[in-house]
Amino acid sequence: MRSALNPNPVILACVLALGLCSLPARAQLSVQPFATGDYQYNSNIAAVAPGDPANVLQGDTRRDDQIKLATAGVTLKYQWRQQVLSAAAEGRRYKYNHFSQLDHDGYRLNANLDWKLADAVDGKLGVGREQRMADLKARLSSALVLETERDADASVGFHIGPDWRLEAGAKQRDLDSPQPGIPSYGLKETVGDAALKYLGPADWTFGLAAERVKGDYRGGVLVPSYRQTSLDGTASYGTGEPTLLKAAPGYTKRENPAANAADITATTGLLSYARKLTGKTSVFLSYERAVNSYVINATSVVDSTVTIRTDWEATTKISVLLGYMRIGSSFTGETVPVTNQARADQYQTADLNITYAMRRWLSISPYALYQTRTSNTTFFQYNGAVVGVRLRVQWPVN
Repeated sequence: MRSALNPNPVILACVLALGLCSLPARAQLSVQPFATGDYQYNSNIAAVAPGDPANVLQGDTRRDDQIKLATAGVTLKYQWRQQVLSAAAEGRRYKYNHFSQLDHDGYRLNANLDWKLADAVDGKLGVGREQRMADLKARLSSALVLETERDADASVGFHIGPDWRLEAGAKQRDLDSPQPGIPSYGLKETVGDAALKYLGPADWTFGLAAERVKGDYRGGVLVPSYRQTSLDGTASYGTGEPTLLKAAPGYTKRENPAANAADITATTGLLSYARKLTGKTSVFLSYERAVNSYVINATSVVDSTVTIRTDWEATTKISVLLGYMRIGSSFTGETVPVTNQARADQYQTADLNITYAMRRWLSISPYALYQTRTSNTTFFQYNGAVVGVRLRVQWPVN
C-alpha cells in the first residue's frame, strides 16, 4: 500500500481544479499553456565506453541516434492576499530514429502552496509525481525502463521575536525503478529536518540545522535499509534568490544496518556564491559534498560537486547560458573487479544554451552538451555529446 504522501496524478489534478474553483474571486490567477518541440543528436545514447559494443542497445554496435521530443503542458499561479498556489502539468513523447525500442511517453505533475499567517508563521506544502526513462548512464542495462518518482514535502517557520526564526519540515520520496528480473525494485526515503536561525545585521543570517533520513529499499532478495543523520552550521548573506553567499559546513553519518557496506561518516556541506556582475551578466559558483543513495546497487556514494554557471542577457531578445559541472564520486559496497579498491568516478559536463525570443509567445533555443566520465572501473568510462534545437510556444492567459 502506498503512503498517503504519494499522490495519484488523477486525484492531484481533481484537487487542484476544485481548489482553484473554490478560491475567492478577488485572487489573481494566471494560466500559461505551453508546447515545445526538440530535435537533437546524441552521440552516445547508452553511455558506453568507446569501442565497447558489449552494452550497446540489444547488441547493436551503433551508439548515436537522433531524437524527437514533443512536450505540452500548463502552469498555473493563484495568489490571494499572502497565499500563493502554483501548479504545473506536462506530458512528453520521445521518439528515436534508430533505436525505436526506446520510444516512450513521460509526464510530470506538481503543486505547491506558499502560505503565511500574519508575519509570525509561514510555510510550504508540495506534492509531485514524475514518470521518466531511467538514466542509462547510471544503469548496468541499456534496455528501456520507465521509473516513477513521487514526492511530498511540508515545512513551517516561526519568527521568534525580531531576530530569531525556527523552521521544521518533513519530506518523502518514493521511487519505483525496476531492475532486470526485479520489477518491483524501488527506494523510499522519509526525511525530517529542523533549523534555528539568527537574523543578523546587514542581511546576514546564521544558524544550526539538523536532518534525519530513513531509507528503505524494496523488491530484491536483499532489501537493505539505512539511517542518515546530518548536522550543519549555516550562514548566508543577501536576500532574494539566489542568495548572494551561502555556507553550510557539516557532518553526515549513514548507518547501514541491513547492508554489506560499512557505515559512512563524512564531512559534508555547501558553499555557494552568486553575483550580478553587470546589468546583463550574472555568475553562480558552488561546491557541495553530500552522502547520497546509489539506487541501482542499493549502496551509498559520497559526491563532491562543483558547479559554475554564467547568464548573459545579450539583448532584450537573446540570452546565453554557459555552464560547467564536475562530480567526484566515491562508492561504498562496490569495488573494482579483481581488487579491493573502491570504485571512484569523475563525471564532467559543459553546456551552452542560447535562447532567442522571436515573439512574446515564441522562442527558439539551440543548445549543446558535452559529458565525460572517467573511472577506475573501465566499464563505467564513456563520453558523448548532445546537440539540438528547441522551439517553444506559450500562450499567456491572465
